Amino acid sequence: MLRLSALATIGFLLAAALVASSRGDATPAQACVGGVDPLEWLAQRADLIVLGEAVAVGDAVNHTAPATPTSTPTRTPPVTPTRTARATTSRTPAPTPRPSSTPFTPTRFDLTGVGMTLAIERVYAGEAGETLDVDAATRAALERTLRNEEAGIRYYGGSCGLGAFTLRYRAGQHYLIFAEHPDGWPEALHAAGVFAVDGNDLRLHDPLLGAGNNGFLHMSPATYDRFFAGAPAATYGTDTVYLTADSVPLWRVLRAVAFLRGDPSIAPPDTGSAGLAGSR
Repeated sequence: MLRLSALATIGFLLAAALVASSRGDATPAQACVGGVDPLEWLAQRADLIVLGEAVAVGDAVNHTAPATPTSTPTRTPPVTPTRTARATTSRTPAPTPRPSSTPFTPTRFDLTGVGMTLAIERVYAGEAGETLDVDAATRAALERTLRNEEAGIRYYGGSCGLGAFTLRYRAGQHYLIFAEHPDGWPEALHAAGVFAVDGNDLRLHDPLLGAGNNGFLHMSPATYDRFFAGAPAATYGTDTVYLTADSVPLWRVLRAVAFLRGDPSIAPPDTGSAGLAGSR
């Protein structure tokens, strides 16, 4: 089983699990930013592009064992690398705990839908087995952080807050995923773009994905004019077009990906079933 860490998007530092004593305070260590990359980035940089069905999704149960209560400041574990919209990586320094008399209440966070097992139906780029384990690392980090808070170890996520940009999935839903190996972490996979698929359409603005600032599609005017002309869209500045339609034909997206990636096998010109004949 292939494991993929879908950190949703950019600037999400959950896996870092920045923690300090419940008797400490900390200045936010980073700004909270997020957003999915443009279609050009996804198409050209993705190491893995797959379509599949969510055959299992995370439940509401915290499966991590309870943590041992402590009042000793906890050092921050190594920070997971993250991307900005410019595809850079960064490491955030650990906050310095400071005494505080502020009462501490553990965060309540619903784990329902966090993490999924994706049964692979089509591989458009890269290599994958029969299933893809999505967001296992993200869910594990959430569960540990919640257990730590129960034990009095406070989470500090800057302005993001616990669970910022966390994607939630629904069983039976199909998803198109663009994943990459983060710079300097060849053994890891990060889902840079996740999109719900209904039949032959790519559904945009999915509420469960949108909560994690994902599941929407934007691109350059040139890409829009070539592959999506006529689809409802909004233009920002001179170089960004956001599709505002509820959905677009999957074959259009795959044709654009094939062109941008320089790989016509992803969506051959004679493709008949929403581009799915381009599977490998």
